[in-house]
Amino acid sequence: TIHGAGSYFDPSSLVRDNRLITVANDPDYRPATFYYTDAIAEHAVRFIRDHARDRKDQPFLLYTAFTAAHWPLHAKESDIAKYKGRYDAGYEPIRAARRTKLRELGLLDDRWAPVPPAESWDKVTDKSFESRCMEVYAAQIDSMDQGIGRIVAELKAHGQLDNTLILYLQDNGACAEGYGRGNKPTARADQPSLPPMSPDEQPFGSQPKQTRDGYPVRQGIGVLPGGPDTYIAYGRGWANVSSTPFREYKHWTHEGGIATPLIAHWPAGMAANRKGQLEAQPGQLTDIMATCIDLAGATYPRHTRWRNHPAHGRHQPPSRLSRRTPPTHPSPRLGTRGQPRRPRRPLEAGREGEPALGTLRPRRRPFRIPRPRRPTPRPRPTHVRRLGHLGRTRPRPPARRLARDCKVGLRHRPSRFTRR
Repeated sequence: TIHGAGSYFDPSSLVRDNRLITVANDPDYRPATFYYTDAIAEHAVRFIRDHARDRKDQPFLLYTAFTAAHWPLHAKESDIAKYKGRYDAGYEPIRAARRTKLRELGLLDDRWAPVPPAESWDKVTDKSFESRCMEVYAAQIDSMDQGIGRIVAELKAHGQLDNTLILYLQDNGACAEGYGRGNKPTARADQPSLPPMSPDEQPFGSQPKQTRDGYPVRQGIGVLPGGPDTYIAYGRGWANVSSTPFREYKHWTHEGGIATPLIAHWPAGMAANRKGQLEAQPGQLTDIMATCIDLAGATYPRHTRWRNHPAHGRHQPPSRLSRRTPPTHPSPRLGTRGQPRRPRRPLEAGREGEPALGTLRPRRRPFRIPRPRRPTPRPRPTHVRRLGHLGRTRPRPPARRLARDCKVGLRHRPSRFTRR
């Protein structure tokens, strides 16, 4: 799809090659019931099969971008049924069980104190709704796991599993957004109340207005998610569970927002003593491309006809997975090649070695861990008022205004004020 967060049963902006299609008019993929996770896995398997048939002597790169486990909470009923009642105990027992499991696996230091819970299960007014949200979320992960298993099985069938580097990660931490949880719930109608969509009709926008057979899409606490006529996220309480043992969520620069596990599998390229071992050295997403280019023996294009393309990221050699190596990112800032990370919220963070620093206060400068100050010339003001006030810069906004902007979630716009 061109953009994400659409329906798993009828995703918008669905494209095959350079042609916009729908789930109803695509002649190349016509399952009995379309489910996006299954479709992505099936096309990945086709790619591996076609490559083994036509170009088996050449390397390949397969980028399999599952939408799961992004909202909306859409899953097949057969997968949801596996988790019926699994989360009826609420947030805290599930969090405690996960912390225990992390300790048993050696992934969590006993010195880490539990993060305070974000929500209280005792205050939940509709516990069956909240339990259902997590059941559907788990079913989404289950379906994705089945798809990955099919990809692995296809690699194994062609004798390429051991010699293929498989990298798995999510793009961010758990998401606490409350999509679809604030509206007044509506019951599903006995009959479709809207005209059915034609096969060529596009469901424009991430959130569909209706299903293809004419049922309105419903939202609100009390509407049990999972089906194509719902559009709901699982909320902050379960996001707090998913972020265990970290703080905060997607959008925030705490570990709960920016940290994601990276699972690497490559029997032919990794030392046997590193199998199942934890590599604690942080990496960056841009390192993946640099690593793939290096392992494939390719050359990154420094420039093209239109513009220069500086290389980002640093190669992570297989030796890093076989023995401890020095940190690959000595820069104290989050980012590569001196570029600070630019979060979607007015937050800031920095990392150097083990500590990770973060704050919720918006700043107009990139966050840096303190270091010896160097004498630097003060830059000239770059933003001025109207021509009649040329040379008079706008004053720095008061701290209360910054705090207000941060509280309501607005992005602070530094272009309105003097850069100092």
